[in-house]
Amino acid sequence: MTNLLRRFAGSSEEQEHHVKPVSSEAFVPSESKINTMLVGAGTIHDDDFEVLERVKDAIDAQRIDLYLQPIVSLPQRKPRYYEAFSRLRDADGRILRPASYIEAAERANRIGLIDNLILTQCIHAIRTYGERAPQLVVFCNISPATLFDSEFFAQFTSFLEENRDLASRLIFELTYPSMFMMHPRVERNIQHIAEIGFSFSVDHLHSLDLDWNMLENRNFRFVKASVQTLMAGSRDDSDATRSERVREFQKRLADSGIDLIAEKLERPSDLPGIISVGLDFGQGHMFGAPRPAEDYLQAINAHSA
Repeated sequence: MTNLLRRFAGSSEEQEHHVKPVSSEAFVPSESKINTMLVGAGTIHDDDFEVLERVKDAIDAQRIDLYLQPIVSLPQRKPRYYEAFSRLRDADGRILRPASYIEAAERANRIGLIDNLILTQCIHAIRTYGERAPQLVVFCNISPATLFDSEFFAQFTSFLEENRDLASRLIFELTYPSMFMMHPRVERNIQHIAEIGFSFSVDHLHSLDLDWNMLENRNFRFVKASVQTLMAGSRDDSDATRSERVREFQKRLADSGIDLIAEKLERPSDLPGIISVGLDFGQGHMFGAPRPAEDYLQAINAHSA
């Protein structure tokens, strides 16, 4: 496992910034312990143990890959940021379905290992390509379970402190619903990350009514909202009314130092309304699907040469 982490983050001989090794030996928990690990944890399913065994095997065999998806500036459609995703492969090279293993790992309080491994890959990518690619800013998803787990969080923050010079190039993303189900320990840990200098993004908005004080006080700098959420309204609302609501929402965010990103832009028909209200950033398959990080990094490298 030590070699795995060094390969992702760079060995101590290659750079000073490295992460302490995390063991995957206990990745599959005993059934007797599973429901006492995390406040608010879901009930583990019978097939979770099989999924977790497959995840452990993938990690031990170094079959965890970093995927990136561009976040583009509008209307130019030029990549401005990237969101990171994990993809695990089985022994036959087939990609495990992310929803299945992420949910199982969260229920078993084992998502921290995956979060930490993806973080080290993000750091390695930024350090490798960052000087030639100032646009390489990466959004890295993090589970509240990782922030709750004392062991993983200690290693997580130690790694961030060693890499605090990258604070402007690494954004941690949380879901908005999770913000209202957090244990006080998680809230304290978010504050600690902000004090180191890192900022946050939030996604999975269900409406444009936000807890503004919560976002401002916790160093949130980005809000993502789907095109459906942004343009939602009653059937009696005119297009002009909906557009004005989005403009007011964006202005309120901007006044708080927060940028708005329209996400889940999948069809060409989604774009005109988003551009017409003056949104600066968009994300979705029409701008690029999640692909192996090397695909995008090589393109960045070629463009910067």
